[in-house]
Amino acid sequence: MSEECKFLYDVSMSYVNPGWQERYCQLVRHLDEQLKEKCGEFFADLQLYQTGPMNYVVVAVYYDVPGVLEALPEILQFVNRQYRETVGHNVRRKQILKFDLAKKLHGQSMACLKACEDTDISEEVKAEEDDSKPAVNPAIEEEQESVGGEVFTASDVTD
Repeated sequence: MSEECKFLYDVSMSYVNPGWQERYCQLVRHLDEQLKEKCGEFFADLQLYQTGPMNYVVVAVYYDVPGVLEALPEILQFVNRQYRETVGHNVRRKQILKFDLAKKLHGQSMACLKACEDTDISEEVKAEEDDSKPAVNPAIEEEQESVGGEVFTASDVTD
């Protein structure tokens, strides 16, 4: 049986001064561990993406549960204090999305399944199910051929 869970996201961009990249990555890993330990009922995950030699995107994932909005200021104070103490002014952050200040217009209508709830299904059964599904919908493939369309991945698209 699966349990539905929904998530909230905070997304920020960071510019890290030269020579501080490794320290910054360590800080993010440390914050992820600390937040899961101290406020795991609200905090789900901290994801770090590198978009350039000194540019990063951080996605903080929170559970959409009662009390998360009240806990958020304390969580953010902890994060900001860790940034100040560890990297000081060597990292500049810009908030892209703060879930508590944004109006959600669409998304998460489907249930999100926790990974640990899939333990009753063996890996072999999952692999068989995945193999039975076509990688690309044939109707979409035919439509693309008939109109000469191409499929682009995110890395193919430029600004």
